[in-house]
Amino acid sequence: MMWLAAARRSSVRQAWPVRIGAIVGVVVVLALGAACGSGGGAGGAQASGGPGDTVAGPAPAGEPTPGGPRILVGGDSVAASLVPALSAATGHRARVDYLAAATISTTSDRLAWAQGIEARDPDRVIVLVGPWEVLQPGFAPTEPGWATTYAGTVLDPLAADLTAGGARVLWIEMHSATTTATTLSFAVLGSQVRELAARRRDVDVLDSGDHVDLPGDVLADVLPGADGTPERIRRLDGTGVHLCPAGVVRLATPVLEWLAAASGDAALVAPGWEDDPWSRPPALPKPHECPPASATAEAVP
Repeated sequence: MMWLAAARRSSVRQAWPVRIGAIVGVVVVLALGAACGSGGGAGGAQASGGPGDTVAGPAPAGEPTPGGPRILVGGDSVAASLVPALSAATGHRARVDYLAAATISTTSDRLAWAQGIEARDPDRVIVLVGPWEVLQPGFAPTEPGWATTYAGTVLDPLAADLTAGGARVLWIEMHSATTTATTLSFAVLGSQVRELAARRRDVDVLDSGDHVDLPGDVLADVLPGADGTPERIRRLDGTGVHLCPAGVVRLATPVLEWLAAASGDAALVAPGWEDDPWSRPPALPKPHECPPASATAEAVP
């Protein structure tokens, strides 16, 4: 299989906060079933981030206003949950598509990434993977020379594919999961992605934990909203990675800021998108996983 070669690089680089994650002591990277369960085998392209995943169906993408950006969001169900919000925020001013590819290293998903980029020819690519990727046999940070091998055989070729048509990439580091082992594995993956961004001028990094976690990468089910009212951030599905509408808004907001800056269009984002129909039933799948947060029953910092 031939991977696409990078055609050009953007000269504008955005600075984003990075996660400071402890990676010392991660000795059992593959035993991460608590966050993802079974089913993320080495050979398949999954459109989910774990069993019982909740995927908000992406709105059909139409052609954007002439000159508007073509945006491709790729990854698992956590990535898919961003698509309705990004679509609502950008409206006809951009085209937002979703590519289901839960890993970046399996043969089938690598082919899906390459073919998706070639078919859609996006201007902006947003990558969000983690739960399935860290379960792959090739994700083995304790093996000698793994970081160099992973960079040379997975990250660098993928970056070349994603930017082959001149697209700029925003790679979102996965936020904390319910288990420490999984969260540490996400930190290992994030450190490799930050090194990738340091090698390339067309890849930026956003740490989702800065927006949906407590300081120190501590998982938060509930956080105070702008007016101090508790907001439910995570779905009650046991994984810690899937977000309720309030969590999606917190993560989508810096993504939209990046899109507007990268496109040079301050009017790209329409006001009021946070409360559009995507955020409530019937468009919101499995609303029972996002019950109202109780100020008395749950601890809010």
